[in-house]
Amino acid sequence: MDIRAVDPGDANRSVDTPVYRVEFWHRGTEAFWSETIEVGGADVTEASAWAVAKSDPEGSTFLLYLAEPTNDGVTLHRLTGSDPTEAVEPSGFGGRLSQES
Repeated sequence: MDIRAVDPGDANRSVDTPVYRVEFWHRGTEAFWSETIEVGGADVTEASAWAVAKSDPEGSTFLLYLAEPTNDGVTLHRLTGSDPTEAVEPSGFGGRLSQES
């Protein structure tokens, strides 16, 4: 983790109504498969809680992204979670769900 002071005046815009995307990953009989849902009208805590509540408690994973519209599509900023198809899991919350979560 890198922590540093920044100039708050360097931000050129602020978004008061963010949109999130959640990828739910499930293990199929031969491969993983995913479904992607867009979540609006929520803050990051609410979006994350929704993803946990809607996940399969049998060990599925999810990725939560901030979705930023751009001129050529959407940029996804990864906030938390894990993708079981990645060779190396990034640092941070694993996004693995279980009944104990």
